[in-house]
Amino acid sequence: MKIIKYYQSNYRMSNTSPPTPKFHKGQAVRYNAKKRAEMFAYIREHPGARMPTVNLRIWAEPRWSSNNNTWVYEYEYDWTSEGTAYECDLELAEPLTRSTPF
Repeated sequence: MKIIKYYQSNYRMSNTSPPTPKFHKGQAVRYNAKKRAEMFAYIREHPGARMPTVNLRIWAEPRWSSNNNTWVYEYEYDWTSEGTAYECDLELAEPLTRSTPF
């Protein structure tokens, strides 16, 4: 019975349109306070670890993850680093300018 319910819930989700993404290519975002706290805790436990706790620039249009039921964003920071984040972990940041460091 659980398998049928799982299949039905996934089937319903696959037939619905995803919500409108909150962010778009070129926008400045950063990890929200909860996610930054998790990153700083990790850094304290693992000295030398690098985490993107600064402003990020979305460099591609968001893509929908049907497995996680959320938008996924590709970002860059520090001129040579890039990564991926779920929409629920991000918030808008101050707009980036040429003089704004990542």
